[in-house]
Amino acid sequence: MDNLCLTTALNSFTLPVNAEQHQPLWETMQQNAFFCLQRTKFGRFSFIHNVVGTVQSVLETSKQLPYRLLYQCADGAWWQIAATDNEKNASMVWTWIQENLYPSLRMLDDAEKDEFLHIKISSLVARRDGESDNIKDHEHVTSTYFRHIFDLAETERLVNCYSCGYSVNWFTSQGWLYISENYLGFHSSFLGYETKVLIEHKDVEIITKEKSGVFSNAIKVVSKDDGETQHLFSNLLDRDAVYDELIQLTGVAMQRVLKSAALEYHLCPSSSDSCSTANMSDSSNSSTTRRNSSTQAGATFSSQPLKKDLEAQRRDEHFRYKFRLPCTENLLLYVGATQFNNPHHPIHGRLSLSSAFLVFHAMDNDSTTTQQQYECVIPLCAIRQIDRLLDISFMLSIKITDCHQNTTKFWFEHINRDEYEEIWYHLTTNTRQQQKRFLATSDHLIARLPSERLLQNDINDAPDGGLGLLFGFPGDEIKSRDKVKMQLWKDYLGAHGRNLMIAKTRRFSQLVHAGLPNRLRGEIWEICTGSIYERVMNPNVYRSILYENKHKKSSSLEEIEKDLTRSLPEYPAYQTPEGIARLRRVLTAYSWKNPELGYCQAMNLVVSVFLIYMSEEQAFFMLTKLCEDMLPGYYGPSMYGALLDEHIFEEMLRDAIPDLHQHVSKTGIQLSISCMPWFLTLFVSSSMPLLFAFRVMDCFFMNGPRVLFQIGYSQDKQGTAFAS
Repeated sequence: MDNLCLTTALNSFTLPVNAEQHQPLWETMQQNAFFCLQRTKFGRFSFIHNVVGTVQSVLETSKQLPYRLLYQCADGAWWQIAATDNEKNASMVWTWIQENLYPSLRMLDDAEKDEFLHIKISSLVARRDGESDNIKDHEHVTSTYFRHIFDLAETERLVNCYSCGYSVNWFTSQGWLYISENYLGFHSSFLGYETKVLIEHKDVEIITKEKSGVFSNAIKVVSKDDGETQHLFSNLLDRDAVYDELIQLTGVAMQRVLKSAALEYHLCPSSSDSCSTANMSDSSNSSTTRRNSSTQAGATFSSQPLKKDLEAQRRDEHFRYKFRLPCTENLLLYVGATQFNNPHHPIHGRLSLSSAFLVFHAMDNDSTTTQQQYECVIPLCAIRQIDRLLDISFMLSIKITDCHQNTTKFWFEHINRDEYEEIWYHLTTNTRQQQKRFLATSDHLIARLPSERLLQNDINDAPDGGLGLLFGFPGDEIKSRDKVKMQLWKDYLGAHGRNLMIAKTRRFSQLVHAGLPNRLRGEIWEICTGSIYERVMNPNVYRSILYENKHKKSSSLEEIEKDLTRSLPEYPAYQTPEGIARLRRVLTAYSWKNPELGYCQAMNLVVSVFLIYMSEEQAFFMLTKLCEDMLPGYYGPSMYGALLDEHIFEEMLRDAIPDLHQHVSKTGIQLSISCMPWFLTLFVSSSMPLLFAFRVMDCFFMNGPRVLFQIGYSQDKQGTAFAS
């Protein structure tokens, strides 16, 4: 009984808030010298209770639980210190305070009682929630009420709630939209008529922004409960915030489902029937299943305290994706700034700082200007000196000198001296830390890059490169105008920096889309994907993996051996021991780095292309970036990422080329399956010439996965036109 009372007390106590004891809606159940236990005068199903509940929903106030515990302070004021939803729990709370708090309060002086009780209750709340500094009583009551309404586990944490309407059969119920880690719920009570909707994030198929009448304040959610059920939530004052939260949480839920499916396939690929039978038996008790699933899924989120961290996570993911940074980078701060290397053409934009990178990109709204395309990512380990500018015209400014002895000047806009000093502190501190760790590594890497050799006019003497330097590059360099492209890139690198310090402008995109020169292709691929940063921050990882696992065996190694001789057999290097050995080492190293994924067919074709234009270490980090960042879920036992994208691609073709889709459907061919090799091999295995596939890879690494859809659509459209 004592343990049960303690558990109930921990779940019912809230931080003390002022309250009135004598209110017409409350009646006293029990009272002593310090405490008063009260309940609402009206039953749960009475007319007045229903009216009060309706008013609370319309006026956007949180619903008061029907039982509360009050404490009388020394000055006669009252604090509410606990609230619960049923009489049994209320009695347990009363029993616990009678046994644990009442005797102690009787022994204390009046001046000590209030402080003692406040500390005691706060410690109980902190013990339950683990974060006493961030707890707000209103949020706790709302979260408790949400779990109680939908019968969810105590571990299910509420992210946010919004006042909104829910439309059913032309009737709109005004209530509350609850968004938690794993569920989307709606609840309203109107004159005794209760509306309750609960959707798991993993069951959401479509989320769209809609209009409610003439106002753009609604969201439509399509779930796969029984077929496809549509839910329209309207009257949302902050629709965009709700939409962003739902997109993020449903995306996380879908990734969790797909990864668990991949793991299940990996562990028991032949026992799908037994697994499905077990799942059906588990679903017989919906309440138990809901509690267990929310507990397990919540564990994956346990390190993230909800709304603020979800916003930070979304911000950090956007920051890393936009600038192709390592997954360890988080945004520390950002500020409006102007780069004024050229006083006649200053570039207005935003300067962002993480633990290892300084990023500047243009924020000009005019897409016709070159400023819109300006982007510069500076690894802090490549900075050699940071100075404050003494020019009185640019008081809050800095000058950065990089490893190439080039200088970049930034003037900070709309900040005060304290904010400037904070930026200076973080920038200088992080730079010193990065220089200690990676200064020698970055200098060694830069010295061996083709762009460095190009500006020194000894590009043909590169100490480390791909198989193309030994066996020749595919295609005719004269027809592909390789020398002309090389000169254009030399001019660009001289004007806008090179390798780790290169700035990406509109001209950079144009040069990539025009086709890369053979000797620079590998390095530009590294810069576009960000794998060059991974290589700087992980020195000797490739060699260490090979050395530590050189005598080990695995099933992945057997699969690799089968595919080695089938990798670009038309290229002469892969008919020699040298080419086969390089390919084997790269694929083997990655299979040991990521044993859960290991090796998947199609990796060999992609890596065989990498090795023509870059070294083994470069190819290793490019493969890592491709599999784990650019195309997650593509290469693995279940290939869930590739299957999902192929399904999207097939739906796109159904809308864009209906004749082709109808023709293929009649023949019984699944279009997505026939096109999957294109996506997995980045069109290396398609019917297009090999040099064209390399051009596709140029665009893919520059613009991202959408290029696969664009090229696939063009291929199918061209084939349809040819057939007709």
